[in-house]
Amino acid sequence: MFSSPFSGKREIAKQPHEHNRVEKYRRYWLYYAAPEGDPYSTHNEIPSLKDFKDVPEYASGVFNYVPFVVNVDLNLLLGEDSSQMLSGPDSMATEKLHEFAEQAEFDRSLYNALFSALVCGDAYVKVVPVEDGAGVRFVSLDAASVFPRLDPHDHNRVREVLVDYRYRDEANRLRRHSELWMDDEVLVMRDGEKVEELSGDNPLGTIPIVHFACQPLPGSYFGRPSYIDVLADIDRLNSSAGAMFEVYKYYGSPKLILRGVMADNVELDPNVRQFWQLPSTDSDVSFLEWRNVTGMMDELMKLDFVVRRKLPEFILENVNDTLYPSSGYAVSLQLSLLDSKLRTLSAGFRRSAAELLELGQVVAGLDPIKAKIRLGAGREGLIQSLQTVFKLRDEGVITRSEAREKLREEGVLD
Repeated sequence: MFSSPFSGKREIAKQPHEHNRVEKYRRYWLYYAAPEGDPYSTHNEIPSLKDFKDVPEYASGVFNYVPFVVNVDLNLLLGEDSSQMLSGPDSMATEKLHEFAEQAEFDRSLYNALFSALVCGDAYVKVVPVEDGAGVRFVSLDAASVFPRLDPHDHNRVREVLVDYRYRDEANRLRRHSELWMDDEVLVMRDGEKVEELSGDNPLGTIPIVHFACQPLPGSYFGRPSYIDVLADIDRLNSSAGAMFEVYKYYGSPKLILRGVMADNVELDPNVRQFWQLPSTDSDVSFLEWRNVTGMMDELMKLDFVVRRKLPEFILENVNDTLYPSSGYAVSLQLSLLDSKLRTLSAGFRRSAAELLELGQVVAGLDPIKAKIRLGAGREGLIQSLQTVFKLRDEGVITRSEAREKLREEGVLD
């Protein structure tokens, strides 16, 4: 077992790589929610892009695909009807699962977990027994406050979990709360002091925290945001846009160029102030010309188009704009990429959701029922509707306007 970080009264020491991970989480939230930033921040100061290394000042100011990608993925994973999400071995078991999930607000917790995982790559949910002993609560933790200690020989095996965060009490004082969870023991500290009544043997026999990882790499415990493939492109595009803004600012205030005369010898006509008085016919005054600005904007828009093509979620935006003038084959190819991505996300999230539901039943003192979690119901209906309509359009059975009307009836278009 790892040595406890609670020995004596020393501060809890986090490893350098853990600080780097926390910085990434804060940065990811800025891409989704700028300028508000990290929703879990308890300090009075809102994080600024300047606070993070290697993040351009214009990181989410102009070209930002993150909210669209996250919202599309989340909506297609969860769908509109959550009643079909859970099922048990038989109808009676399914009914019990639904009763427990409703009491514990499982739907809301799953939504928050998937939301956080899609934005920052990781999400953590803690199972907490209610005070009267009748049921449990699912508490969404800030991913930046959770520090899993992994087996050095198997990074998918968690040895212990440290939860460490600051909060403000009723008197608005900044306090610190820390928990170290192991399978057989739990240690709790507040403001550096051990809380004896909450520390001791772990009666659950397991760590009551479930991890949701978004598309982790093989051999890695931690996940990655659903938009990770275009994160570097977002930075490059907005850095270029920021440079262009500087050009706009420079030219926005008219710059005069004087030829054949010193500035001291030129003055505005006092009677007709729109004209300049020049001392001789050999002198001249003109405005500084804008050059290559249109070309710069064209290049940026081309890059923007290339980035959008990397994101299968933008097939939906194209459909909504112009019913996607490409062939049905091109649409099907893009839809297959979206379907593949959502299947990958769903596979990982289903395991974590089932683990959370089973752990909740154990903590509540119930005999756990194995649940089958179904994610992506919204994806299946949407993709099938799009493929059917585009096939009919390509075969000439319906016109483009009729295709648009059919997609409206299916609820794909507004």
